[in-house]
Amino acid sequence: MNLNVVLTSGEVVTGLGSEGQLRPDKRCGWVTNLFRRVATMMRTLKRTALAATFGLAGTFSASAGILDFTDLSTFGAGSTATQAVGTFQGVGWTLTPTTRRLSYNFGDAAPAPFQLDDNGFDGNNKPVSPLLLDGDGIGSFDRVSDDENQVGRGEALILTFAKSIYFQKGFGLDLYRLNAQDQTPEQMFVYDYTGGVQGALLATATGTDFTVPNIIGGYAETESVRFRTASLLFVPGSQFDDDTGDFALAGIEAEIPLPAAGVMLITALGGLGVARKLRRKA
Repeated sequence: MNLNVVLTSGEVVTGLGSEGQLRPDKRCGWVTNLFRRVATMMRTLKRTALAATFGLAGTFSASAGILDFTDLSTFGAGSTATQAVGTFQGVGWTLTPTTRRLSYNFGDAAPAPFQLDDNGFDGNNKPVSPLLLDGDGIGSFDRVSDDENQVGRGEALILTFAKSIYFQKGFGLDLYRLNAQDQTPEQMFVYDYTGGVQGALLATATGTDFTVPNIIGGYAETESVRFRTASLLFVPGSQFDDDTGDFALAGIEAEIPLPAAGVMLITALGGLGVARKLRRKA
């Protein structure tokens, strides 16, 4: 009877020697090499998959983009004078005023209701910006028609998403200061509005443009943050450029979190790619 044994070293032996000792079978050396190669591949794959789990999860955990309210194509067909709607990265959003209605400010050439109330971007030059800047931002009004969100009238804007997003930055227009010596430029405040309650102040855009000669339309950006919420509140500051303090909402930068299943799928695909590469090398 033949006796075959695989030693812990991976060496294959077969049969008994003249004194009952096991003797190596040189013909089975390829089996040993195969086992060793498979073991090495499995260790490499395990390490790579673990790294991919953390690396890819961080890289693909969210999809960033710009929600541009100065681009007419941003707005969905259901937008009205009292409510703007659309989708951002596949997630529905709604923009509503705290007063009677919105001011879209795209000019007379735009279809209703988007021509209300200003005639498009009114700066002498367009600033360097990720925005299209065809419109002059979104305003609102209570009793008197105007094209911005004005302090003292309760004019503000509420932006709500169908699911949580990561707010990163806000963009404002019509944020001015009187002159180079003016220390009280207009401001736009961005608050968390979870549950319909004004929460933490997330970011502030402060005007740097002058009312004369109005070089860049009062364009200003907030600082960069990263805050997860499904609702934002945009409020004018108390400072003013002439006799009023106001702003127009131009857009936001945000991320849409990728579902956990998406991260797992990407990780799995990365692992399969590594496995195919190892097989080719083998």
